[in-house]
Amino acid sequence: MNVATLNDAQLKPYARLAEWIGEIFLAPPSAETVERMAAGSGRTLLGDVGEILNCRDAARQMEATLLAAVGQDLSARYVRLFDGVSGRRTVSLYESFYCGNGSRLFQTPVDEMRKILRRLDMSVRAGCHEPPDHLSIELAALAAALDKGDDDTALALQNRMEAWIPQMRARLDAQDQDGFYSSAAVVVTCLLNEIGAARSASSL
Repeated sequence: MNVATLNDAQLKPYARLAEWIGEIFLAPPSAETVERMAAGSGRTLLGDVGEILNCRDAARQMEATLLAAVGQDLSARYVRLFDGVSGRRTVSLYESFYCGNGSRLFQTPVDEMRKILRRLDMSVRAGCHEPPDHLSIELAALAAALDKGDDDTALALQNRMEAWIPQMRARLDAQDQDGFYSSAAVVVTCLLNEIGAARSASSL
C-alpha cells in the first residue's frame, strides 16, 4: 500500500511541511520574513511543527533564536554558514558534496535529481540559480511527490536525503552556534521519519 492510500489529513501536512522547511534553507531570510516567523502566528506554527513531527525541542530552539534575532542577524548567519564565506567551515546544502564522486559538486546526484524533477513535471523556478540537488529543491520535489500520490518517487527522495542529511547535520552541529539552522535540520530529519512511519503504518 502506498502513500496515495493515506487520507488527506495524514498526507497534506507532510507535503506542506516539506515546502515550509525547504524555504528556510533556500536563501538568507529578509527582515520581514524573520518578523513574520517570530510573530504570534509564526510561533504557533513552530509549535504545531514540533507536535506534528515530534521535534518539540528543535522547534523551541528555532523559536528562541528568532525571538533573539533581528532579520539581519539571521540573514548573516545563513550567509556565514552556507554561502562559502567561511571557507572550510562552510556547510554545504548540496547532496553532491556528501554523496558525489569524491565530493565533487554537481555530478551524479544532479543528473538523478533532474530526472526526478522531469518525472514530477517540475522545474527549478525562474530566479533560483541553485542546482537540483540542493536540499530545498529535494524537499520541494518530495512535497510534489506526496501531493501527487507518487510513493515510488517520494520513497526514492526520502532514501536519498536520509543518506546525506546526517552528514550535513553533523557539520551544522559543529558550526551553527546559535542553533536555528541546526535545529531546522533536525526538523527535516523528523519529517522524513514521520513520513516513513506513516508509510509503514499504512502497510499494516
